[in-house]
Amino acid sequence: MDHMFQLPDLYSALRIPGMEYAKHKAGWSYPDHRHPYFEFLFCISGEMDQWVNGRMYRMYPGDAIIIQSEMLHRTEARMDCSYFDFHFEVEINAINMIFQLTADPVLRSESYGHVSEWVSRFITCFGEHLQQIMVREDTKPATIADDMAASVKQLQMHSSILDFIANLASELIVVQDSPLPVSGVKPSQLKLAREAAYWMEYHVNTRINITAIAQQLNVHRTHLHECFKLVYGISPSVFQQRIRIREAKKLLQNTDLSVEEIGHALCYSSASHFSQAFRKAMRVSPQQFRHFK
Repeated sequence: MDHMFQLPDLYSALRIPGMEYAKHKAGWSYPDHRHPYFEFLFCISGEMDQWVNGRMYRMYPGDAIIIQSEMLHRTEARMDCSYFDFHFEVEINAINMIFQLTADPVLRSESYGHVSEWVSRFITCFGEHLQQIMVREDTKPATIADDMAASVKQLQMHSSILDFIANLASELIVVQDSPLPVSGVKPSQLKLAREAAYWMEYHVNTRINITAIAQQLNVHRTHLHECFKLVYGISPSVFQQRIRIREAKKLLQNTDLSVEEIGHALCYSSASHFSQAFRKAMRVSPQQFRHFK
C-alpha cells in the first residue's frame, strides 16, 4: 500500500481561561495585574488606554492589542467604551514565541481590518450562546440533547478562536520587522527577562539594583544581563533608567513636587544625579521640561 501522506498524531491544545464583552463608563479602570497567558483585547467603541509594562497604548474603535504573558498591565477608559477580550494559551512553543517576541503588540484597524470582521462574526455567532452560559444556573436543568448541542457550539467557538490565532500568528511572522531573533531565545530566557522587567516596573520607587534583582530571581547577575539583553536588546540598567525617566516625566507634569523630591522618590542618590540623568535622556533639564509641558 502506498501512502500519499501519513500523520501519526495531530494535537494543538488551546485554552481560553477567560472571555468577556463589556461596557464601561468614562473613568473606569482595571488595576495593574499580570498572568501567565496571553490576552487579546479589542476596542469596540469609545477610547481606551492600555498600559503594558509602563508603556501606554491608546486604542480606538477597531484597534486590538495582544498583551504578552507575564506583562504588568492595566486598562483605563478615556470615555464610555466597550470591548471584547479573551485570554489564551497555546501548547505549541513556537506559536507562543511569535506572540511573545512581536515588536508592536497593537493591531491598528487600518492595517488589520480583518480582526474587526472576525470579532463581529464571533459575537454574532456565539454571543447569545455565551449569554446563556451566564444564566444557565438560574434556569431549569438542560436535557441531554441540550447539553450535546451546547458542547457542539463550544467546539465551534473553540475552533473559530483557534483559526483566528493561527491566521494572526501567520500574519505576524510576515509583517513584523523581527518576530524571532536570529540567535534564538529559549522560553526560560524569555521568562527570566520578563520577570526582571516586572520587578523593575513594580519597584520603581524602591532602591533596588540589578544584583539584588538577580538574587531575588535566584540567578547569576551575568546570566540575567545576557538573557535580558537578548530579549529586550538593552541592558537591565538601561531599562531601569528608562522607567525612572518615564516616571519622572509624569511627576514633573502632574505634580508640584520639587526636583529634589522627585529624585528622592525615584531613588536617585542626589538631586544633581537625577538632573544629570534626566538631561542626558531628554536633552533638557527637569525644570525646563516642567516649564514646557
